[in-house]
This record gives sequence, C-alpha cells and structure tokens, in this order.
Amino acid sequence: MKQSKDNHPIWIGGLPIGRDWDSKYTVNIFQSLPKNKNYIIDVADIYSKGKALEILCEISKEIPNNIFISFKYGLVACQKSDYFKVEKREFKNNDFEEKVLRFFDKVGFKKMHSVQLHALPESEDSLKVCISALESLKKDFKNLKIGLSNVEIFEVKNFLNHFTMPLFIQLHGNILEQRLINDFRNEFKGDISFVMNRVLCRGLLTNPKRFLSDPKSRFSTSERVKNSLSKEKKDFINLIYRFANKNGSSVERIALAWIKTLDCETYPILGARTNKQLNSSLQILNSISSDDIEIANYFSKKALENVNLEVNKYPYFALEL
Repeated sequence: MKQSKDNHPIWIGGLPIGRDWDSKYTVNIFQSLPKNKNYIIDVADIYSKGKALEILCEISKEIPNNIFISFKYGLVACQKSDYFKVEKREFKNNDFEEKVLRFFDKVGFKKMHSVQLHALPESEDSLKVCISALESLKKDFKNLKIGLSNVEIFEVKNFLNHFTMPLFIQLHGNILEQRLINDFRNEFKGDISFVMNRVLCRGLLTNPKRFLSDPKSRFSTSERVKNSLSKEKKDFINLIYRFANKNGSSVERIALAWIKTLDCETYPILGARTNKQLNSSLQILNSISSDDIEIANYFSKKALENVNLEVNKYPYFALEL
C-alpha cells in the first residue's frame, strides 16, 4: 500500500457495510472520499452476517485506488436466545489461510492493507495454525501487515514468543475508558502501533442527547450498554458537553483529539451509519488544533482521576461502551 505524502491513512469502520450501506451506497461513500489521502476499511467476516465481505467483493473493481481493506478473522457470531454473542473460533489444518486467500482472490490482493486475528484462539494447536498461516501470508505478500484484535497483554506476550514479525494491535478505548490503551502503551513502550475502536463510544460521544433518546442506538437496544452507562459516566459526559457548548467545540472533537494526547502511534477507527456522519468525523479529525489537544488532555486526566469511570475487570471482547 502506497502512503499518501502528507499523512497517515485514515481508518473507517466497515460494520455498516451490508447493514446500513448497500452496494450502491458503499460505492458512493468510497468514491466521495478525498483522493489526497489513503483510507483503510476495517471489516470482519462476521459483519452483517457475511454481507459486508460479499459487498466488498461485488464492488471490488469500483473501489478507488486510495482505499484498502483490513480483514479480521477469528470470531464466530451466534445468537443466544434474544441477544447477539461472539465466541473465539478454533482452527485446524489450513482453514485460516484458505479463508483469507479466498477473500484475497475475490477482492484482489492489491486492495489489501492487512490481516487481523479477530481474537486469539483458546487452544495452543489452533494458535499454531494461525501463526503458521500468518507467516506464510507474510512471506507470499511482502507488504501485507499483520494485526491482533480483542486481546489482552498476556495473550500478546504469548503470541510474540512465536511470532517475531512487526504487528499492530486493535483495541477498544475512548476518553471514558482508557485503561487498555494505557496498559498496552506502558507495556510495549512504542514498539507496537495501535488502532483504536469505539473512540466515539458507539455514537455516545458524537451526539450524547441523540444516543440516549434514539430507539436504534446501542443504549436502547443493548442491555449491557445501558447498564454500563453509569451515573458517573453520564455526569462526566455532561461535563464535557457543557464545556464544548460554552466554548464552541463539541464532544466528538474532544473525543477525537484525545487520540493525539497519547504518546504512541495510534489511529482511530471512524464509525458512521451515514455519509453525512462520516464526512463530519473526517472534517473534525482533519482540523484538530493544539488547543483541541490541550482540552482533550485536561479531560483525559480528569477521567483517569475518576475511578468510577472504569470497569472493574478486564473485558474479554470489548469495553463496556
């Protein structure tokens, strides 16, 4: 993947593909993105029950040259009674590598930025299958990057005992829930770059009032998200919201500026249901000032001082929000 001259690539969440975006809408969004930057679409085989990958394969010839794909594989989606759940996938023989190569063949390798293990498998035998596949893929495709997602520090350490090639890690984190990224950056001291998911808390930090009132938001549809949004978190968001309104800023601007307060190579994943939302986030991300970073740093420190904002235990697949 060739980097644009003036910046690092911008990551965009692929979860809406097949759910909120059909083929035509996806093409329209991709082709409307500015040509002077590179973009990476973060997508998994389980997104929209596989429809996201189908659409990307279908429109592959219409994807602009400055858009690339990061493919996550390693979780199984299942419906447990009335709620959605994911479980770690186990691998044997060559099924991991074959799945990745089939996607490469359909979408075209030149469109690929990276392959991510969506979660590390439980068994050592299954992990060996994955590592062997990643080594083989890296050997065959020199420019392919390797990533890990939904992992804890002890899992990464174990992985690096067997896999010595450079990699990046995708974590969930935001200005409210900073524990994971802080633990990782302290542990690896700049040796690993990070991609940050849930930076806007599923929309909570884009528009707090809409998030709490919209019947389609995760606050309305997920009991876990609703229960996790404690009074302390609501009060802290309201504090940021009042400050932003008073000073001509926004909660979203402060939340995205927070990424730039981290002393490590970190890229946010922008999530959006509509082209309008995506363009708004891109505009904010591309116009963050030193004042924005100073404000975000202030609220970041305030959040870290408030122990009630953090979950009490390590999350297995995601942070509370």
